[in-house]
Amino acid sequence: MADTRATWRAALGLLRSEKRAVFTSVLFYAMATTASLAPAWMVGGLVDSLPGAGRDTVIAVMIVLFALLIAQTGLVVLCRIIVVRLSERIMCRLREGFVRDTLWLPPSRLSGGDTGELMTRSTDDVAVLNNALRNAAPEVLLASVTMLVVGIGLVFTSPLMSLACLVAVPLVGLPARWALRRVRSRQLAERAAYGAIADSLASTVRGARTVEAFGLEEVRVRRVEADLEEVRTAALRSLRLRQVLFPAIDGGMAAVLACGLALGGLLHAAGLVTPGEVATCLLLIRQLSEPVATLTIWLQRFLVGGASLSRVLGVAGVSEPDTRPAQEAGRPSTSSSTGASPDSPAVELRAIEHSYGRAPVLRGVDLSVRRGEFLAVVGPSGSGKTTLGRLLCASERTRTGEVLVHGTPVTELSLEERRRRVLMVSQEQHVFQATVADNLRMAGAAATKDDLLDALSRTGALDWALSLEQGIDTVVGGRDRSVPPEMAQRLALARALLAAPEVLILDEATSVLTPAAAQRLEDAVVRALPGRTIIAVAHQLHTAHRADRVVVLRDGLITETGHHRDLVRGGGVYQRLWKDHLV
Repeated sequence: MADTRATWRAALGLLRSEKRAVFTSVLFYAMATTASLAPAWMVGGLVDSLPGAGRDTVIAVMIVLFALLIAQTGLVVLCRIIVVRLSERIMCRLREGFVRDTLWLPPSRLSGGDTGELMTRSTDDVAVLNNALRNAAPEVLLASVTMLVVGIGLVFTSPLMSLACLVAVPLVGLPARWALRRVRSRQLAERAAYGAIADSLASTVRGARTVEAFGLEEVRVRRVEADLEEVRTAALRSLRLRQVLFPAIDGGMAAVLACGLALGGLLHAAGLVTPGEVATCLLLIRQLSEPVATLTIWLQRFLVGGASLSRVLGVAGVSEPDTRPAQEAGRPSTSSSTGASPDSPAVELRAIEHSYGRAPVLRGVDLSVRRGEFLAVVGPSGSGKTTLGRLLCASERTRTGEVLVHGTPVTELSLEERRRRVLMVSQEQHVFQATVADNLRMAGAAATKDDLLDALSRTGALDWALSLEQGIDTVVGGRDRSVPPEMAQRLALARALLAAPEVLILDEATSVLTPAAAQRLEDAVVRALPGRTIIAVAHQLHTAHRADRVVVLRDGLITETGHHRDLVRGGGVYQRLWKDHLV
């Protein structure tokens, strides 16, 4: 969540980028409001000239009033066009920034149950913010300029009559101050409640089969009902602010008008003002009540939009600086010639410790992987294998210790450099709704058609791709053109071949294949990336016996390391795992 200062700083930065449009709209609104003051002054002058004013004078006044009304309407329409276009440009920048910030989110945040919250921010909060910019911003701007110009006109007409407006300070100002100070916190709580229920619903839908298999329907229903109660409670707390604010505005401005009428009578009796001045001031006070109400009502919605802006901007705060491209992080990109010795390890882990909450997952792990080595990481379930893979590609950050790639800490590499050097292929793959060719070119934009066909051939997906209606130019993905899980993993490995990273991490990247098919595919990947370092996080041991070296993790510690044959004879954890594998 972006704090108040950061939110205001971002909002002012957006306005500064459009300062010409902002100045033009304020100027036109001021001209429109000034035109709206003329009727009150002309009516006041007409009152003072009665009964001497003739028919021609009244007709002339009506013609001028009609002309001013047309001018005011034209200026307001023009201002609204300018402000709406300004709002659309600002909204465009915010949306593009939100998408960019979302793409730089650490994968650990997206796998940690934040998808519902992110979905709420990208839909509900963006919609609220859009409404605030399109509707609230013009209304707040118009009301603010109108109050300023009408206030100046009221003081200019009769400083004594303008004192009646002081009644609005306690009657309108204090309740408005009380309510507006609570809008942000209550709206943030309401938006968070909506995020929680979206998260709950999304997790229930994703795990629908598990819910049905274990008879958890009632449990999930109660969870959703509890989340709905949180939403209702938060919404009612926001609604109570309006129950205080709206009566205070209506009653306060009515009291100001009554006070102005009484004060005008007293001042006229004392000979300090004319009837025309009283009439003019009362009309201006009446004219002032509308922008006060508009400003307070729309300012509340504007602050609601500010709360949503804090949530939208907060996504950028989740991304750690080292997950952004070098040009955004404010430092030059690290080149491949980092000065590392050719004999330095491809990957090196130094005193790595990591935990999720209080439970340690990795404890003091030291590991060095040679260039061109095929390393298998094995161990019992929960030993920290997947976490180790995530640390190697920096999708997770170490609590202590450091990970080096060719002698350079991985956190010092720009995002582009890190992706060029280290790539992780996991068992969870996604096929984008695009052609097969476009799905592959995401990893190699400069790849030719022959390159794509070669990558598909090496990963065993070529026959499937060519069997599609339009070959590799066929659109796949989405609900109606889903790709079988086996082919999705083959496409992911084909992307890896096109990217040709210096270090490739395979985390059960062939889990849906049979052991024989997985072995052929892994052998094809190794042959296609000669001289590259491959680290296979192996939950099934058919990979380990072909590796140059095997590392055994247990309870977050490296307990054994060596070749498959040696470890099988060693009588340790690996020997037991291998026997279980054979069974």
